[in-house]
Amino acid sequence: MRKVAREVRRICRGRECDLLDVGCGPAALTRLMAPRVHYHGIDIAIPEPAPNLLEADIIEEPVGFGGKTFDVVVAQGLFEYVGKFEARMFAEIAGLLNDGGTFILT
Repeated sequence: MRKVAREVRRICRGRECDLLDVGCGPAALTRLMAPRVHYHGIDIAIPEPAPNLLEADIIEEPVGFGGKTFDVVVAQGLFEYVGKFEARMFAEIAGLLNDGGTFILT
């Protein structure tokens, strides 16, 4: 998680950035983000609801966040669980990225 946070800092270079963490769990990555990185997360179960977190089953419905697009999308340890939906999810995530946006997959 710290490596991902360092990579996000490198990509954003101190500028305002919108980030979506797909499969965010308890949104632990948010604590490692720089102040100008606007963190959003999506997961099947959100333990502590917040306006920047969306509870959704991304297998049953498209990956999205209310039409918002992002400079960075992160998926940590998620794709080994999506099986036959992998290609669909890659396409949906690509559609969430702003021009020149970055997808970080671990």
